[in-house]
Amino acid sequence: MDTNAEILKRLDILIRVSVINSVQGKSLRDQVRMLSLASLAPKDIAEILGKKPNHISVILNELKKEK
Repeated sequence: MDTNAEILKRLDILIRVSVINSVQGKSLRDQVRMLSLASLAPKDIAEILGKKPNHISVILNELKKEK
């Protein structure tokens, strides 16, 4: 495997573990809020949390309405 590809793969794993640890124990809405504040797209948030992107988009819209 290409060295750069391997490095990127490992960095991706480290980022995901870090993100999961930072939102663990929080409600789904709080997790989505935190990940959105970190500029993650709904698709990426959904992948991290094991949800569907549409579900995440609905939560984000609800959070926007609450403001």
